[in-house]
Order: sequence, then C-alpha cells, then structure tokens
Amino acid sequence: DKGGTITSPDGKVKIVIPADALLADTRISVSCPDPKTYQSAVPNNYSLYIVADCRPDNVIFYKPAELIFTLDSAQVPGTPVYLGFYNETEGKIELEEFSSFVEADGITVRFLVNHFSTYASLQFSLSQGAPVGASVTYPWVRYQSTAFLIALSIGVGGRPSSRTAFAESKNMRRDA
Repeated sequence: DKGGTITSPDGKVKIVIPADALLADTRISVSCPDPKTYQSAVPNNYSLYIVADCRPDNVIFYKPAELIFTLDSAQVPGTPVYLGFYNETEGKIELEEFSSFVEADGITVRFLVNHFSTYASLQFSLSQGAPVGASVTYPWVRYQSTAFLIALSIGVGGRPSSRTAFAESKNMRRDA
C-alpha cells in the first residue's frame, strides 16, 4: 500500500494516509455535511466547527492517519480544539480523549486517527453568564504588603485548560 491524500470537495478536510496503513486497496471518501444536521448531538458546552464524514465507516488503520481540518474563520493560534465522533446508536457526538490546537496560521487543526468515522471538530465554550473562577480561592498571605504570582490550572466543566498566571499586588491588613 502506497498511502495517499484525499481532500473533501469543499476543501475543509484532508486525510493523509501513510504507506502500509491499510492491508488492501480501499476506496476512501470524505465529505463535510452541514453541521446543523449534528447540532442536537453536540455535548453540552461545546460548539461545532466542522463535521467530516469519513468513509467507509470503521476502516481500521495499522498506522495512524492524519485528519486535517481547515476552519471557516481564523482562531487564535493555540486555541484548543476537541475531536468527537458521531455515535449513530446513541445519536450523540462523543468526545475522544485527546485534543489538538489551532496552528500558527489560525485555521489549521490536525488530529491522528486510527479508524474512520463521522468526526466533529469542537470548541469548548462557556454558556453566557457562567461565572469564571467562581470556585477559585487565593492563598492570601497575612502580611502588611505583599506581591506574588499565582499560576493556576483552571478547568471549566471538568475539561482541562492551559495554565493561567495572575499577578497581584495588594496592601492587606495583618490578621492578629
């Protein structure tokens, strides 16, 4: 098997299959159905970027294939993007256990996959009005004047996020 590359007709998704990833010649296709079709299947606190219907379903790769999404609009490089697959039995998009990041160009996201499915690239998004950091407590030091840096790993909705650093300078009353 020589491997190869296939791109969806609209150019939003590309699949790069390495040599020797399949045991036999296999006719491969990829298309991008309207994301609105899958909107009701999206997990809470996530929104869809692009859906990729990779066929034939359940093809297993012996070497991971690269699934490359080209986003419709530029995002901040480094923004996390999550991969989900459509579970037809449950009628839901289920999250894979890994994520990727928007590349430096602001529109490219890459994932390695070991089988074909209907995949969705997802953005984690807080609902409007959700308090950010409501449960974060600061270890205030009991001195007259202090300056310190706190590096916190803040996760929202059970999902991990990047480390965030806060610099704080305060004059505080010393507790007796």
